[in-house]
Amino acid sequence: LDQDENPYYVFFSEDTVKGISERMLKDKRVDRVNLEHNSNIMVDSVMTESWLVTDPENDKSNIYGMTMPKNTWMATYQINDTKVWELIKAGVLKGFSLEGYFADRLTQA
Repeated sequence: LDQDENPYYVFFSEDTVKGISERMLKDKRVDRVNLEHNSNIMVDSVMTESWLVTDPENDKSNIYGMTMPKNTWMATYQINDTKVWELIKAGVLKGFSLEGYFADRLTQA
């Protein structure tokens, strides 16, 4: 959300998404999960799968009730933190954000 609580969207090219996923795996950063972007609250978790969607209609994400756009980076995690897992099951926590610094470029849509 922006400063006025309005949602905004960030888009990456297919090559950039692939590069980000490869770099996160190469640098062994995929298991460094924190809660709500607070680096003081680390979550005991392990990435168990990672893939890029190549065919949205026949992708594994479909078994999870999702149809994701081509080149979406998907991952599954095992959450070992009992308190965090309870928040996920209760629907309080609904997803992950990729944390990092990316070069800024504003594009009018």
